[in-house]
This record gives sequence, structure tokens and C-alpha cells, in this order.
Amino acid sequence: MTNITTENTFETAIVQSLIENGGYTLGNAPDYSPELGLFKYEVLKFLQETQPESWKKISAIHGENVENRIIQRIYKEMDLRGSLDVIRNGFTDYGVRFKLAFFKPETGFNPDTQKLYEQNQLRVIRQVYYQTKIKTR
Repeated sequence: MTNITTENTFETAIVQSLIENGGYTLGNAPDYSPELGLFKYEVLKFLQETQPESWKKISAIHGENVENRIIQRIYKEMDLRGSLDVIRNGFTDYGVRFKLAFFKPETGFNPDTQKLYEQNQLRVIRQVYYQTKIKTR
């Protein structure tokens, strides 16, 4: 007889439900940065694809170090303002504005806003096991 009341079964059901009904895709756990609370390479890809002009401007400012600088800016903004505020309102770096999410447009009059909304990405992974200190005996 299978025990359906285990934590493992519960986690599996949540992940499965989010994928099947919530518009999520399964994330690759090693790509998740628990220190930052995000899939940093997915975030960078999202910014580059949805806001190419802003990315071009910030790349000219930061050069080869642009990806690290943007991740540092996002981390700093989330630390100061909270994750939800940064996701809702975006962030600015050296006067260049970025959005981390595009909300569903009220109408279909502007197909560009609908296209941006459809580029939002939601990932789900099972719980992350995270530890900063190594146990010693």
C-alpha cells in the first residue's frame, strides 16, 4: 500500500499542479541560485530578449561585466525594497530601466504588450536544500 501522506508525495503534487494548471515549467535545480532566490541566467535571458534596447545601453556602460553588475543590482534592490516590489516595479541601473515582469494588458489594442506578457517565465523546482555552514565534528 502506497503512503500518500508523505512530504515527498505532497511536493510532487504541488509541482505537478503548477506545471499542469498554473503555467509553470519545471526548472533545473542546479541553475537556481538560493542566495539570490532566482534563476539568474533565466533572468538575464529574459531581460535581453524582452528589453533589447535597454540591454544594449547597459552593456555599453558595464562592458564585459554587464551580467554580474545587473545581478548585483537586482540583488541590492531586492534587499532594499523586497522581491515583490522589484518584480512589480522593475529596477534602474545607471539610468537604464528594466522590468522583471509584464502584466496582462487590459485590452488587446496593443499586440506588443500582449507579446511581452506572454514572454513571462514561471519556473518551479522542488524545495531547495541550502546550507551556508559546513557541519564539523
